[in-house]
Amino acid sequence: MTKQQMNCPQCQQPVIVDVEQVFDMATDPTAKEKLLSGTVNVVMCPYCRYNGGLATPLIYHDPEKELFLTYIPAEMNLTPDRREALVGKLINQVVDNLPPEKRKGYLFNPGSALTFQGLIERILEEDGITKEMIQAQQDRITLLGRMLDASEDVLLELIKQEEALIDEEFFGLLGTIVQQTSQGNDREGLEKLSQLQNALIENSTFGQELKKQNEVLEATVAKIQAHGEDLDADKLIQEGLDALDNDVALNVIASMARPLMNYEFFVKLSEKIDAAEADEKKNLETLRDKLVELTEAIDKQMQERIEATQKNIDLLANAENVEQATLQNMQGIDEFFLQVLEMELGIANQTENKERYEKLMQIYSAVQKASVPPGAELVSALLDMPVEDQDAYLKEHEEEINDDVISFITQLNIQSKDLPDEQMDAALKTKVEALYGKIVTFSMKKNMGK
Repeated sequence: MTKQQMNCPQCQQPVIVDVEQVFDMATDPTAKEKLLSGTVNVVMCPYCRYNGGLATPLIYHDPEKELFLTYIPAEMNLTPDRREALVGKLINQVVDNLPPEKRKGYLFNPGSALTFQGLIERILEEDGITKEMIQAQQDRITLLGRMLDASEDVLLELIKQEEALIDEEFFGLLGTIVQQTSQGNDREGLEKLSQLQNALIENSTFGQELKKQNEVLEATVAKIQAHGEDLDADKLIQEGLDALDNDVALNVIASMARPLMNYEFFVKLSEKIDAAEADEKKNLETLRDKLVELTEAIDKQMQERIEATQKNIDLLANAENVEQATLQNMQGIDEFFLQVLEMELGIANQTENKERYEKLMQIYSAVQKASVPPGAELVSALLDMPVEDQDAYLKEHEEEINDDVISFITQLNIQSKDLPDEQMDAALKTKVEALYGKIVTFSMKKNMGK
């Protein structure tokens, strides 16, 4: 992704736009998700509030499906030579990122899409998604846009009129956009999306169903957590029987208590079935069948998630620049990713695969580096040393005292005041407050040239 300056199509004021032209699943496992989300290559003008797509050449590559597509917007009015040059440059970028043994023939004969919609349809066709399904999704996207622009009264009317489109996929689309917006600095847009989400939950049929399911989920979680370490097979079986007619609750129980549902648990459940009377026997048998099905599904889903994460780790480890590739894909790195990464590090260490271990450590180090807020390292060093040594350290690291450091110590000082003593003791709070004053004063003197 690169940043480019262009004139807003509406007011002609200069704006900075994030431009992404290569969507390559070989180097970025989230490439398809980004492209299909409709949130990339968007012009958002801070002057006139214009919000629209940017006409730019695109290339999409999925090595597993051997799918290689190009798209040049017709509105760019490029000459054939210019089109060929642009496409060639993008193709070379994809091919150069692949090791020689993976450069297959399809890469040298890419398909082309005449429209952006055609590009999306071609990608989705490979996933078994029909044009009718695509149209329904497009209708949801259009409806979502109308709702975001609507007044409160119009929004309520739209919800009534478009009940058929307000379904699980609609809420999934909205959730994706909320998540992506939250990663940026568009607080106004995030607030607007949050208000729409609340309105849909309160006023749509599907929203009310989601609300009920969430209430059941929260109540079930609270019940299971209330058992604490006392939760055993007998109590778990009883909780399962109480939730037998509620799939949401039973799913929550199976997910939370999966470690307890081992071989011994099912032996005990079978023993209860053998000793039970007819009516109770039937319920216990139904519970056993449902729990077996649920645990198998949970295990399968977990294994698929592990394998997908391992694949992502392999892609990063095999990148030409491991650190750069990791930092570019931080949006796909979460706590689960780190757990699998640590597991892979352990395997590499045990098998004495030194090369892989070093690559995996590069990924780990890059994640740790990206996870540290700007300015945190210097502030942490100052807090770890005696107060009498801080002035000399500040003078020694004068060039590093910048806006990031000021911002971090300011936020830390504000947050520390609200923390209870069991989370941050009074002495540390005092030290943070004193360091805040010291750094701010030092920065002011520095800026004044004293």
